[in-house]
Amino acid sequence: MGIAYNRLGRNGRIRRGNMTHTVIYDGNCNLCSNLVQVLEQFDRGQRFQYIPMQDAAGLSRYQVTPEDCEMGMILIQDAPPQRWQGSDAAEEIGRLLPVASVLVNAYRSLPGLKGVGDRAYLQVRDNRYNWFGRRETTYQPRYPACDSSCAIESWQTPAVIQHSQNLITSFQHWTGRSLIDGDANDPIGQAKTLFTVPFVVVSHGTEADPIFNYGNQTALDLWEFDWAAFTQLPSRLSAEPIEQGERDRLLAEAKAKGYISDYQGIRISRSGKRFRIEQVILWDVLTETGENGGQAAMFGTWEMV
Repeated sequence: MGIAYNRLGRNGRIRRGNMTHTVIYDGNCNLCSNLVQVLEQFDRGQRFQYIPMQDAAGLSRYQVTPEDCEMGMILIQDAPPQRWQGSDAAEEIGRLLPVASVLVNAYRSLPGLKGVGDRAYLQVRDNRYNWFGRRETTYQPRYPACDSSCAIESWQTPAVIQHSQNLITSFQHWTGRSLIDGDANDPIGQAKTLFTVPFVVVSHGTEADPIFNYGNQTALDLWEFDWAAFTQLPSRLSAEPIEQGERDRLLAEAKAKGYISDYQGIRISRSGKRFRIEQVILWDVLTETGENGGQAAMFGTWEMV
């Protein structure tokens, strides 16, 4: 995988490691940036991460200079260490993509075709601004390259971005209302909005004793957990024992009907603080394939008791 989100940090941040393929591209070139966006949309951070050649600090981590980049795009493999540049880099990117690997292998095997392709690449490289124009600002990638000490927010991982979409679309499905504002065609932007809104959104999975699998920043602050601890917590433990029976009944009702609204109850934080939640909406979460994905809740009203 290009980015492995496998080490949890504090305050909802996740450390990235095991980076294997880094694409260095011209972030001021219209053509180059558009191609990177297509690759990001297709790959979704599974194989590739990116650095614009205008990012001198990012380049330095790979001992690459801006002058090196003038020879064409660069693809760097972490282990075993290997580097491709120019048309060779473009070919290797294609070879790593399941849908393009057969075409790349055929292209490489046909006599004389690679030479034509190499020359065409050089023409595009040397005339990219004249032919395709220059951006006013450098394109910043959605999946930026990062060293092993770098941390990203929990909402930025592909799994949480997809789960955020499931929460949003399921809420719309059952209630006919929008959970958040934003562009439905921008799942990353929606994931960020959902995580940072000033009301609580939480969800748990389908386990026999369901465990929280999502809590936005407002929820983490209210319950006094970080992301790593919250997403290991059985959701029943967010309520006092005396409240758990009523909570279970309402969850069952929500499961039967798809959603319920105007629930209220007492919850307890990690440090033992008690607070009343009001005007709660509970709904069933549907996965992207329409299967049961657990249940979610949102509320914007609470008071300490």
